[in-house]
Amino acid sequence: MSRTLTIDTSLIFFAVNMLLVLIGILTVYLLINNARAKKKDQRKEEYLDQHHDEWVRAISDGEEISVTLDRPEQVEWTIDIFLSHHNDYKDDVTRSRITELAEEHFSDYLADALGSRRQAARHYALAVIYQLNIDALGDQVASVSASTEFERALAAAITAREHRVGVSDAEGKFGTNAVKRSALDIIEAEKVGSPANRLRNILASHQPAREEAVSV
Repeated sequence: MSRTLTIDTSLIFFAVNMLLVLIGILTVYLLINNARAKKKDQRKEEYLDQHHDEWVRAISDGEEISVTLDRPEQVEWTIDIFLSHHNDYKDDVTRSRITELAEEHFSDYLADALGSRRQAARHYALAVIYQLNIDALGDQVASVSASTEFERALAAAITAREHRVGVSDAEGKFGTNAVKRSALDIIEAEKVGSPANRLRNILASHQPAREEAVSV
């Protein structure tokens, strides 16, 4: 009986020790992630302090831009600037300038995101391409391996806009009548007001995926 009791006690001690080790590992992991997030927030704040106004002047006044986007996170922060100001301008000249700047500076990043296995990355890229009226990535959009109705609808809407055809003509590539109706809903939302809430949700859902690639 005493031997059995000893074995049971040792198992309990082992389980407690393992639990403490796991708690320790989890604590270290959370501390590291927290430190990385703080460093990223600091980098973002520094980047926006230095370059936000420069990008806005490039959008509104057509000033030459001297900023070099060396890291994916810098592209994302700049995209955020464009999205936040995109609907401030209604004149065709400024909106065309926004699209031209977006195509020049974001195309490589967005093309990579369109080919990602991560659904959140593809959603993010499609939403940005649609919202900023980017047409330079038509081939990449057409080759997206869409896995959801929303992806197919958004890709169809982009393709329809790019080729100036009806969504039904783009439907052959991207799916069913339900997809067609969803795409029309997206286009209609653009006519009556910005689909900003949908885009914010996509950006929020994409954030964890982006964090994986952050380097300290």
